[in-house]
Amino acid sequence: WNSAELSDLLADALGRMLSDSDLDSGLGATMLMIPDAAALAEHVSPIDVDRLANAVVGLRMRLAEKLRGVLIDVHARTAPGNVETERDLSAAAMGRRALHNAVLRLLLVRPDAELIGIADRQFRDAAGMTLRIGALAALSDTDARERDAALDAFYARHKGDALAIDKWFSVQARADRPQTLDDVRRLMRHPDFTTGNPNRLRALVSAFAEGNFRRFPDRAGDGYRLLT
Repeated sequence: WNSAELSDLLADALGRMLSDSDLDSGLGATMLMIPDAAALAEHVSPIDVDRLANAVVGLRMRLAEKLRGVLIDVHARTAPGNVETERDLSAAAMGRRALHNAVLRLLLVRPDAELIGIADRQFRDAAGMTLRIGALAALSDTDARERDAALDAFYARHKGDALAIDKWFSVQARADRPQTLDDVRRLMRHPDFTTGNPNRLRALVSAFAEGNFRRFPDRAGDGYRLLT
C-alpha cells in the first residue's frame, strides 16, 4: 500500500462512520483525532520534525478534501438548536459539541471562503465557550480577516476572565502558521501577559513550546532561543 491508498481507505472508513445516523457523537469526535506529529515522534528515531509534520498535514488535507461534503453535513447536523442545548452537560450533548468542533477543525485544514464563513458563523452564534473557542481555534490557523476579527471580539468579550484570556493566548501560540513565532513575541509584549503569572506563562510560552510541534522547533533555532 502507498500513502495515498491508505489515506483513501481511512477516508472511506471515516466517511461511512460519519454517515451512520446511529453514530455516537463522542466516539465520532474521538475517531477524528488524527495523531499529531508529536505523537508520531514517540515511535521514530531520529526525529525528522518537518517530515513528520508534513505527513500529518498531508493526511489531514487529503481527508478534508475527500470528506468535505460529509463533514459539512455533520457540522450542520450537530449544531445546537438553542442556548439550552449548548449548556446541556449530558454526555450526548457534550459529544455533539465535540464532534461539531472536530469536523470544523478538519475542514479548516483546507480553508476557502465557504468554510471560513461556516467557522465565522459558529464563532458569532456560539452561546457557550466550547463552540466559541472551537471556532476560534479553527480560524486561528488561517490568514483570513475573520481570524483577526474573531480574536479581537473574543478578547473584548472575555478580557475580565483570566481563564478565558489564557485560552486566547494559547489558541494563538498553537496556531499552525509560519508567523506564529512572531505572534508569540508580540503577545509577550501584550499588557495582559506577565512572566510573573505561571498560568499566563504556560498559556503562551508553554503552549508554543509544548503544543506547537511544527512551528516551535524551526531549523533556525529561534523557537529555542525564545524559550531560553
